[in-house]
Amino acid sequence: MASTYSSLLRLELIGTGDQSGTWGDTTNTNIGTLLEKAISGTATINVASGDVTLSTEDGADDEARCMLLKVTGSPGVSRNIVAPKSSKMYIVLNGSDAAVVVKGSDTTGVTISAGSYEIIAWTGSDFESIAKAPPAGDIVTTDATQTLTNKTLTSPKLGTALTDLNGNALLKPSATGGSPVNEFTIANAITGNPPLFAASGSDTNIDITFVPKGTGKVNSSSTFSDVSGALRAVPAVGEKTTSYNLAVGDVGKFVSVGSGGSITIPNSIFSAGDVVSIFNNTSGDVTITCSITVAYIAGTNTDVSSVTLATRGVATVLFISGTTAVIAGNVS
Repeated sequence: MASTYSSLLRLELIGTGDQSGTWGDTTNTNIGTLLEKAISGTATINVASGDVTLSTEDGADDEARCMLLKVTGSPGVSRNIVAPKSSKMYIVLNGSDAAVVVKGSDTTGVTISAGSYEIIAWTGSDFESIAKAPPAGDIVTTDATQTLTNKTLTSPKLGTALTDLNGNALLKPSATGGSPVNEFTIANAITGNPPLFAASGSDTNIDITFVPKGTGKVNSSSTFSDVSGALRAVPAVGEKTTSYNLAVGDVGKFVSVGSGGSITIPNSIFSAGDVVSIFNNTSGDVTITCSITVAYIAGTNTDVSSVTLATRGVATVLFISGTTAVIAGNVS
């Protein structure tokens, strides 16, 4: 009985009673060559000149039986690799300079881009991708020095330091014991607005502490400002030409009094350490009414209900508490 061949891997199936004394050669070829190629063999497919149809041989070495298809060549355009339309899995290593399409003779197939590694399989109607490996340069390893571009890190843990391109420390985190609930928030800004460096967390009120080392100082190459304006400068509230009660928003500023204006210091509005300055911008005296519980002229021990601010004079009101103030300057 003549030999037949298996439908998928084209292995020689010896007919009953055939090849007496020589069947070992056929068996060795089936197992030692053909099955080995199907499991781990590599076929090099050069697509430089055009499309390639994988060779198929009954009982002999061929390309279509191999597990790995190593694609080579520089065609500059996409090429087709035509494989048998039968149950088979391939690992395709596309080392050419263009995409290749692994397909059946009349199917659409699967496209594998240049430089890509992909596992494909026949699904019964066409070849499809079942796994894809990224290019070697896109794989992040634990021990290599690599540059990552356009990657989003969600809640990464920073170890000993954040370094510059030369490996020098830029920022060193320090873990806090217990369960910290406050942190910094950093945000960029649109045109005309400053970027944000803010305290955030679950506490309602959160300070920010800067701690220089040793005798170091906190320096700035520009002006320090708070919500009222530049520090070391006294912002103007604006000129008052009618009766005006000092307000908390005046703290750290000066109030100018014009013709017809007068000033009242209210009670239980301000806090200890608040300071407001008053400027008499008229040619006559201006009366400052002290509705606060206790008001002293600096250097005296008499509670006054009002003081007189001389023409072009300045008075500074220092609040000792919400109910006590001291007035210094050109007052009597």
